[in-house]
Amino acid sequence: MPSKWLPTSFCPTNCTCSSDGELNPSNGAPIQSFEPALGVSDPYLVEIREFTSDPTNNPNLYLFDWIKCDGRLMAIMDNTSAFSLLGTRYGGDGRIHFGIPDLRGQGNYYIAMRGVTPGFVGP
Repeated sequence: MPSKWLPTSFCPTNCTCSSDGELNPSNGAPIQSFEPALGVSDPYLVEIREFTSDPTNNPNLYLFDWIKCDGRLMAIMDNTSAFSLLGTRYGGDGRIHFGIPDLRGQGNYYIAMRGVTPGFVGP
């Protein structure tokens, strides 16, 4: 499935990005699945994804600090952006620590502690 909202720099040369984020072929050829150079689309900050294996062992994924969704407490000082989105919804005191979701037993879910923030236009 093609990714939506790809940065223009990731668009293949034979297509353009429309205002709704879809890829439109300029040569009439059908668009095949397209992903950025890392092989996965960049996650949003605190996006939760299910993986078939541990993403922290994958050199293409470690940049996003994927953390297992096991309900652990995280230091606010080290994760201020994630705390601003999650707050104390999943635990923590809101002064020193905050919790991440506990999805143990529901699959192999990880949360991105670094990632794209909506509205950010990067290089």
